[in-house]
Amino acid sequence: MKIKSLFVFAVVVAIGVIVASPQAQAGTMVGTDATVACANDDLLQTGAFGSFSGTFESTYRGGTEATLRDGVAYTAAQYATEPVVWPCTGTIWTYTLNTTVNTLGYDLSQVNTFFGHNDSGRRSEGVKVEFSHVGDEGTFHTLYDMGDTWFTPDSCYGEISIQAGVGEATGVKIVKITFTKSQNGGISEIDVVGTPTPEPATMALGGLGLLLKRRRSKQSRFQENHRFDGRALAARPSSLGKVSCPENSRNFRPFAGFIPSSRPEETKEAP
Repeated sequence: MKIKSLFVFAVVVAIGVIVASPQAQAGTMVGTDATVACANDDLLQTGAFGSFSGTFESTYRGGTEATLRDGVAYTAAQYATEPVVWPCTGTIWTYTLNTTVNTLGYDLSQVNTFFGHNDSGRRSEGVKVEFSHVGDEGTFHTLYDMGDTWFTPDSCYGEISIQAGVGEATGVKIVKITFTKSQNGGISEIDVVGTPTPEPATMALGGLGLLLKRRRSKQSRFQENHRFDGRALAARPSSLGKVSCPENSRNFRPFAGFIPSSRPEETKEAP
């Protein structure tokens, strides 16, 4: 009984440790130097965009929130000539997606931040990306947190892409971006890339179609492996009226020409 009790206690402690452990990174971070390859059809540039909330440390040359979702990212030199907004460490930007039509929310694949400066003194950024689900907008889940690290592009401008795997950020209503460590450089574009979350019936039909496709493929392989040709096997009558066939043959031909051994007819005496 003591051994059993100790085992149960160990299991309970192990479960408690797992529950208390910090949340692991669900997504991945990719930093790209010297790129302006932003999207012009992401969720923030379509009817999926709902609203924005957040503050800026400063804005220049007429930069506004709309500057962040106009489909234009800057080179280093453009941060000194174009409309731009500036965050600082701790700045939080929240994007609420429009679920009037797509009531189940959106499945995210990427959240990209394009940033930089016209010199090397303010070119580094770090972000944390979180999301919440439709129907539970107040509970945020971490997709990726750069923490105390940041990405420094050699060319003074670049992109931080937080990427979600399949099924890691589904049914999303709100996307939250926190600048966890910033040199106070400029931000020229934010991309939230994703697709509407499909209806459960659509997902079920898709899974059924895949199952039927696999079953048909399996049946086709079976028929191919058991295909009867008949040209490599000839039936041969034996003296006992049986048919002998080559062993391990995969071919078969109908028993054309097979003549069973004859049986003498019975004669009846005349009465």
